[in-house]
Amino acid sequence: MSGICNTIVLARHMRVWPTALAHASLADSARDATERGAIGLWSSRGWPLVVRRPDEGEIFFAGENIAVGLSLPPALGKRRLKFNVTNDGTAAHALPFALDDVVKAMEPAWQRALAPLAHDATGARVALRVFGSAAWQAQTGLVYLHERSDIDLLFEPKDMGEINTAIALFDRFERRTAIRLDGEIIFPGGDAVAWREWKCAKSDGRVLVKSLRGAALVSKTALAERLERVPA
Repeated sequence: MSGICNTIVLARHMRVWPTALAHASLADSARDATERGAIGLWSSRGWPLVVRRPDEGEIFFAGENIAVGLSLPPALGKRRLKFNVTNDGTAAHALPFALDDVVKAMEPAWQRALAPLAHDATGARVALRVFGSAAWQAQTGLVYLHERSDIDLLFEPKDMGEINTAIALFDRFERRTAIRLDGEIIFPGGDAVAWREWKCAKSDGRVLVKSLRGAALVSKTALAERLERVPA
């Protein structure tokens, strides 16, 4: 975890730990007993919330509020709960879990399945991070995954070669296992593209980009040019 300044800009999927005062405020504004119970549980266990994209029409003040949420496991109703916290209501934040760390926290069957991918990614110098159900299970110890669960991954490539390498890793993994990999390529500026969409789109085509600002269609060429402009 890391501390914060007066104003922070956080990317989607990052983990956020609200202050005790912020937790109390969230509990007071809870819409039902499920929300109130979840906030109490997360607060008592010291579990983080996760940065999300604000919904359309949601009251949100950029630079002042952070849109966050949590996902409940099936045993607790499998709901996605959405909240807002202020910058000064945030005690700490951290990047999404590294794949290596999630694999270590998983049950043996999942470890056996995913360890080769983590090993291959390390060898290829592709830093894979995890969000979604696998990350929630690793963070809380609650059961989110079942035998048909997808694994959600993200990575921030340094160049086009790294994108191609990562997609090749994903393809090889899915040929060897029955596990589906979902997830996003994160470009400079925080824009995210589903890796499957990137793979299937034509080189001069457009892809759906998601960010904290919303969603839009952007050309693959424009996104690739962003990588070229990033200092080595």
